[in-house]
Parts: sequence; C-alpha cells; structure tokens
Amino acid sequence: LHPLAGSAVVDVAARPEALSAALLLLALLAYLRGRERSLGEAPGAFIAGIAAFAGAVASHPAALAFPILLAAVEWIAPDARLRRTLPFWVVAAAYLAVWRGTAGAFPLRPLTPEAWSWASAGYLVQRMVLPVRLSVFPVPSGGETLVAVIGLAAGVAVGAALLVRRSPAGVAMIWWTAMTAFALWFAPDGLRERLAYFPLAGACLLAPWLFGFLRPQAVRAVVGLAAALLLIVLGGMSFARANVWLDPLRLWTDAVEKAPDAPVPNERLGLLYLARARGIAETELARSDLLAEEARDAALFHLTRAKELGARTPRVFDGLGQLHLWKGDLDAAQEAFREALRRLPDDAGILSTAAHAHAARGFERNDRRALAQAA
Repeated sequence: LHPLAGSAVVDVAARPEALSAALLLLALLAYLRGRERSLGEAPGAFIAGIAAFAGAVASHPAALAFPILLAAVEWIAPDARLRRTLPFWVVAAAYLAVWRGTAGAFPLRPLTPEAWSWASAGYLVQRMVLPVRLSVFPVPSGGETLVAVIGLAAGVAVGAALLVRRSPAGVAMIWWTAMTAFALWFAPDGLRERLAYFPLAGACLLAPWLFGFLRPQAVRAVVGLAAALLLIVLGGMSFARANVWLDPLRLWTDAVEKAPDAPVPNERLGLLYLARARGIAETELARSDLLAEEARDAALFHLTRAKELGARTPRVFDGLGQLHLWKGDLDAAQEAFREALRRLPDDAGILSTAAHAHAARGFERNDRRALAQAA
C-alpha cells in the first residue's frame, strides 16, 4: 500500500520485484516453519524454502541478500542455528557461479559510476520515509544531505541489531539496509523508485514490534482499529490510483493537472483525444457527431497548448493539421502538415493526410497548384 510500491504492483514491466519479494516471504515462512524440527521431520518445509528462494533469485537477483536476512533471524533467536542457513548460501553461490560461467559477468550490470552514489541509497531511504515528488526516472540530487540520511539509516540499523536483540526490529533494520544495497547494486536499468519494494517488505516487521510495547488492552484495541481504518483508506487510494493508471485518457489528464506547464502530457492527451474523435466518428452511436466534436475541441486545445510550451514533434503538427482540416481551416492545416513533413518527410500517414488537405484546398478554391501538391 506504500506509494513507492505502486509500480511494482500495477506495472507489468515491474513484476520481477513483486514476484521476487513474494517468493522471499514464502521462503522465510517455510524456513521458520521447519527450523524447529529436524530435516527428517520436516523435509517439505525445507524443500519449499529452498525452491522459493531459487525462484526469488531467478525473478530478481536482489534476492541474493536473503541468506544475510536468515543469518539475522538466527542471530536474534534464543537458540541460534546458523548451520540451517548453509543451503541458502550454497544456492546463492551456485547461482552466481552458473551465471558467471555462462554470461561471464554477474547477473545484472550494477549501476554505472555516474548513477551509483550514496545519494542513490539516500534518495530511496528518503522516499520510503517521505513518498512525495515521485518520478518515473528519478535523479538523485543534494548528495551532501542524502549522505547524512543514509548514514543515519545505517547507524539505526546497526544500533537496532546490537541493542534490540531477540526482536523483529533488528531483523527489520538489517533487512532494510541489506535489501537497499543489493537492490541498487543489481539494478538492471539504473535507479528506480520501485527498487524500494524489497526494503519496504522487511520494514513492515517494525509494526508488530512497536505494537508489542502496548500493554493495556484498551490502547491496543484503539491502535488496532486505527491501523485497520488506515489500511482501508490507503487501500482505497491505491485502488483509485491504479484505476487512473489503467486508463490512458485519465492517466494523462491527471498528468496535465499535476504538471500544466509540461509539454509532453499535453501532447499525449491531445493525441489521445484525437484518436478518440476518430473512433467516435466511425461509430453509429447517437450523438456521435457531438461527442466527436467535443473530442476534437479537447485535442485542439491540448495540442495547441503543447506547441506553445515548446513541443515540436511531428505528431503534434500532424495532429494539429488533421484538426484544422476537420475544422475547415485549410491554410492552418497546410502549415501544420508542412511542419510535420519537415521533421518526418517519409511518414506515409502524414503524407496521406497532407495530401487530403491539399486536395480539399484545391477543389474548394480551384487551385491547380494545390491539386498538384496533393498528387
């Protein structure tokens, strides 16, 4: 439900993060179920944990941090059984060895020197705590401040591990730190905010630890009800946001509202309205002419706005040309198509609509030159 985890849940391209995190949690559950028994008594839990871990690593190599998390779990347990974690270290080593032998490199190329810095880790920590101004392509800035942020987070992790012994808080902070480091190191395409999905899964362990300090039953009941209400509200917000993202028209309308002076959202929204007008015009629905006219007006407004804000792509001018042609402004249509062809002279679609504009002008004004241009 955390805003940072949105793309890892609703974006098809981000499924590896969500799938790997789910398999890691399954591997942890199977490990905890089987650690109290011998291998002969609980072979199913042991095999399920190994298989889930192997699947998690295959989904995203950031899962290689999992043996560290198991070691942290055993470290805070009253009867540490570190030898139980050995098979997971073997699986991680085998994965790296096989990949090294076949690809000649580690699973994924780590962040480039330009992209990797303490600021990258600090950026993710900052966004986890304060998820505002999120971006599809985040660029860390203010390195000096963010170095202090990541330094503070590392200090909290070490302090929690040392002072909060036999508590999920220590595991949560170790999980957070280790997963942040591994997610950044094995980032396939540079810094992405969805890389915080792994650390956030472990940070959730802080909630039951804090709840354990509440002794009075009345206080626990109030806090529990407040948490349930918060989950319902956040779930509703996530559901509404996902619905916005699933509809391109609503998505770019939302983008224009949030960034009214950005040319790209206006361009995308204008082109969507243009496609919608074309689709409506081809239907037999009642009021189709009125609906198509409304869509054309909206497309003309946003494409004109995009042009005023500096958009100079061929599609902007092609769209403006089509709209001016529909409106009967032949001079403006010809000028727009001329600009579009200047930028993309070999596009068949633009050439076709430009020919229609020249032909319309030629027939309306008996202009043989325009007809020759259309031909």
